[in-house]
Amino acid sequence: MRVKLINLNVWYGGKRLWDNIVQYLKDEQPDILTLQEAYASEELGAAPYLKTASSLQQILGFPYSAFGLEFILQTKEEKAPMGSAILSKFPLANEQAVWIHGSAPIEVNDTKRENIPNFVRNILHCETIINGQTYNLMTLHGVWAPDNTETEAQKVMGRKISEYVKDKPNVILTGDFNVNENTETIRMLEQNLTNIFKGERVSSFNMEHKTRPGYATAVVDFVFASPNIKILEHYTADANVSDHQSQVVVFDL
Repeated sequence: MRVKLINLNVWYGGKRLWDNIVQYLKDEQPDILTLQEAYASEELGAAPYLKTASSLQQILGFPYSAFGLEFILQTKEEKAPMGSAILSKFPLANEQAVWIHGSAPIEVNDTKRENIPNFVRNILHCETIINGQTYNLMTLHGVWAPDNTETEAQKVMGRKISEYVKDKPNVILTGDFNVNENTETIRMLEQNLTNIFKGERVSSFNMEHKTRPGYATAVVDFVFASPNIKILEHYTADANVSDHQSQVVVFDL
């Protein structure tokens, strides 16, 4: 069975490019969608981007969804729970948040660059059954550091992720890892998983929305899979849907 997965950091819930995101996903028709920087407001009348996962679930007709809360954002611009999300055409079960930086959701009142390394992070993990086979779907938004540096906190994150996935079968792990490809953190993950886009990109950012030159040589968005999972196709989408690029992978599951 061909199963198309799309991974995307939607950039503050998709606030700036919401219509582009919706049209792109309608055109691509993914079977599984993994998101970072998703909002999950439950307020009546909240803008669609403040209910990122539930809005897209309704618009695109996904029957199943999961949300991994990381923090409650309370700024002048946005007030909503924020985290990662998985939308799926296949049933999701055993949903859990596995902490890789911090141990519980926090309230965030200031998103200045110097504060972002302290934001808590987790892996959103769900199981799904496709063609009678159980798959471990995971997505995350990793520990951030400035200027393409690799910090000890990111290495700890890498060790925790690697330890968590190493004995699990049929893993598909996606996310904005916030750490560059040629680092110890990513090499740890490559010990157990296939880095599907390895060595193919100079940057995973959409430079139309970036001014700092370091982003032009930063590859931080990844899709990993267990070596036994067959990959039929993979590509970076040419779509203006975020300050990040979108990754598309078609699996034979």
